Amino acid sequence: MQTLKPMPTQLDVDIAIVGGAMTGVTLALALRQRCPQLSVALIERAPLAPSTEPCESQVQSGFDARVIALNLHTQRRLERDSIWPALQHQGCAIETIHVSDQGHGGMVSLNPQCGQRQHGWVMALSDVQKALVPMLAERGVRCFAPATICQMQAIEQGHQLQLADGTLLTTRLLVGADGTQSQVAQHLGLQNQVLDLQQSAIIANIACQLPHHGCAFERFTAQGPVALLPMQSSAETLAVGGQGQMSLVWCLPPEQAMTFQQLPENEFLQALQHAFGWRLGRFLKVGTRHSYPLNRHHQPLLVGHHGVLVGNAAQTLHPIAGQGFNLGLRDVDTLVDVIAKHHAIFGSNALGSTAQLADYAARRAPDRQQLLSGTVGLLQLFRQTSWPMVLGRQLGLMLASHCAPLRQHIQQLGQGIKAGPQEEQQ
Repeated sequence: MQTLKPMPTQLDVDIAIVGGAMTGVTLALALRQRCPQLSVALIERAPLAPSTEPCESQVQSGFDARVIALNLHTQRRLERDSIWPALQHQGCAIETIHVSDQGHGGMVSLNPQCGQRQHGWVMALSDVQKALVPMLAERGVRCFAPATICQMQAIEQGHQLQLADGTLLTTRLLVGADGTQSQVAQHLGLQNQVLDLQQSAIIANIACQLPHHGCAFERFTAQGPVALLPMQSSAETLAVGGQGQMSLVWCLPPEQAMTFQQLPENEFLQALQHAFGWRLGRFLKVGTRHSYPLNRHHQPLLVGHHGVLVGNAAQTLHPIAGQGFNLGLRDVDTLVDVIAKHHAIFGSNALGSTAQLADYAARRAPDRQQLLSGTVGLLQLFRQTSWPMVLGRQLGLMLASHCAPLRQHIQQLGQGIKAGPQEEQQ
């Protein structure tokens, strides 16, 4: 007797989000909060729930040992979508930002303005995952994880996605939140532009002798910027007598980064001490070091046939100034606003329409361009070693230190309060 094969599951949804890292998860939650009449599916290739049996070879999801810096603008958006309450106790507040130029006298300390107590927050992505993933089920997001997309096919009013388990998913709007090497972008025929920044980043956790008092440091060196972000101290930091723990992002030429990545712990800490200085006392311990190349990825076109890109699928920035995720969340917020606005005016037929997607792309253009060019420009500025450029940098830092209006303007940009003319209208 022939065994009948089970029929594949077929599911129709209004919006399918590919990518279950923080950008994809926050988009799904925000859509269900502001557009509850629309059905949402989230597809992620790795497990969303943390494994109870850790394994070195286990595929990690978009939430891992890295940290993110969330500015005040991002916090307000998360509050509007009732996401912030799940996160507000997960991170460490950034109460001061200290910017300096190695080997030169110019420096500036930025304190919160306008009655704020902090510039933003630093959070471990693993903690964010634990806080946000349970909310997906609570808000009715249909999750497929771990799941692999075997095939994508454009249809007249959307797309069909064939999953490895046989599920056939039909959607009117396909969203790529699947990172720099976006499968959705390739399917939509969108071409990624890559700028080699000739640097690599070493990221790790550092145990420090002195407490950080909520201060984030950005120190520019001839080799590249060194960023240290305040974190809540772990048991490992306390065990070695440390009073503060920092998240390190150290940008270096690729060959030097490879050399430093392989140094014994004490030699690595000595090299970092030389680059950074002693404002945090002695560096006592470094956690597992990770290294990755720094390239600027940019999608000139954000939209295609019933499809759109957000977050790192749309653009990936150099980590200087720590604005990458904040920019991606503004993608998310604008997309949800546009979807809600068009649905209220035109009904369900507006989803994925040319007018809707063009509206999204136009509203994101000024903000994206400002940060895409600004981060590269800032990186190039602090790479220059000629005395006129060095003198200009020092005068700029000194002016920012003593001129309150200029300092406030810089702080507002860092906090995301001035995010471009289109964003201010939202």
